[in-house]
Amino acid sequence: MISRQNGQAATQRANQILDDPYGDQSINPANGARIFLNPLAFAQPTAGTLATSARNAVRGLGRRNVDLSVSRLVRLTGAQNIEVRVESFNVFNWFQWAQPNTVRSSPTFGQITGTALGAEGAPRIIQLAVSYAF
Repeated sequence: MISRQNGQAATQRANQILDDPYGDQSINPANGARIFLNPLAFAQPTAGTLATSARNAVRGLGRRNVDLSVSRLVRLTGAQNIEVRVESFNVFNWFQWAQPNTVRSSPTFGQITGTALGAEGAPRIIQLAVSYAF
């Protein structure tokens, strides 16, 4: 059972008992997750006490992304023109890990079990647009 000494559900910090809280970055063969934090580096604080871990003491994985857009405007006669545009999101198709599980009582504590969700985790997307203005 998780002790909720700070009055907020599931946000009680743990005691950091090892100097290096990070895991060996290997893959857990049981579930295929990346071992980012060492579970042995943390302990549940004694009931009625605050933990020794500072806020934001452990840094997660960073993100990187490059988007690119190239366009060309071709003038036709009078007020007519054609615009051709190519846009690419995540040009280099960089893989984006999700953040590690930080719920101390979870069996996957410290593990990264998937990829980032939303736009920052999307694979390379390329789109072409052509517009005709008159």
